[in-house]
Amino acid sequence: MEDLLRDLVNLSGPSGFENTIAEFVSRKIKPLVDEVKRDSLGNLIAVKRGKLSKRSLLLNAHLDEIGFIVQKIEANGFLRFEKLGGIDDEILPARLIRITAERGFQFGVIGTVPVHLVRLLKKRPSIDCADLYIDVGASSAEEVRNLGIDIGSHGVFLGELHSMGFRRVVGKSLDNRMGCAVLLALLERLQGVSLHGDLYIAFTVQEEVGLRGATVAAYDLPPDAVAVSIDTTVATDTPEDMMDNRIRLGAGPVIQIMDAGILSDSMIRTTMMEVAQNRRIPFQVGVTRAGRTDAAAIQRTKRGIRTGVVSVPCRYTHSPVETIDLGDLEYAQELLYQFILIWL
Repeated sequence: MEDLLRDLVNLSGPSGFENTIAEFVSRKIKPLVDEVKRDSLGNLIAVKRGKLSKRSLLLNAHLDEIGFIVQKIEANGFLRFEKLGGIDDEILPARLIRITAERGFQFGVIGTVPVHLVRLLKKRPSIDCADLYIDVGASSAEEVRNLGIDIGSHGVFLGELHSMGFRRVVGKSLDNRMGCAVLLALLERLQGVSLHGDLYIAFTVQEEVGLRGATVAAYDLPPDAVAVSIDTTVATDTPEDMMDNRIRLGAGPVIQIMDAGILSDSMIRTTMMEVAQNRRIPFQVGVTRAGRTDAAAIQRTKRGIRTGVVSVPCRYTHSPVETIDLGDLEYAQELLYQFILIWL
């Protein structure tokens, strides 16, 4: 799964600009399912039909990543920008950016005050995105446009996937390309497996800017359907130790009871815990007020959909150095696979 994850991470697809990643995923899943479509918002929805179609299960992961959009081009060639998704302004200075231009990519750097000048200041200025800029190597607005960059051009952190230590990987957009990788690997594994019910897979858009894709993705589900979202969750095993409920890398996926957007369905999470225990799949239990997933929107669709969440612990979320343990990813896939066999 690491090679697949690397391919996904290396693609650019910030919120609202997911076409490249959606097309990549679509090519992968077409041979593996019975139906594939994109809705008007851009969600990619696939269906693997069961023999009886008496039960339905939706699995979901979002395609988009945090990023940037060009808001203004200064006369001197620097770019002002807005953030796409929740990014801490403090991590922005001196970051490399990959901008999608008219023809290919252009690279830029978010400017920073050199340490030599900081020493001359009585107080280091606070960091605010509104004061920051991107340097793309241009000296005028005309040169910027000649590079194929204009207002509305989008970019992402530069952060290819790298192996680290024994079973860890680090890079940008693991939130939530790792969820996409799990679902793609699941569909591969389900080839030749006969299911009784229908399996829906939704690769959603614009999660990072308000769960927008998930708000509409579940509307076509049958009334009896249940749903499970897969996403990252914040690992709390670093020296800061800010949370009492310690979520660790390498200790298995997290079966989420509560986050900032959902109290998960009790039957789904109980079934998952039983599956994990019976199959000796390591898992953790999550209760947190930090972060939401698409599950919060799916749960509220129409008259309500019974929804659960499986999360993979991730350090340094919403940064170009997101870090996960590949073992947690593999166990998340195994947990979902066994859950599918029982549920459908």
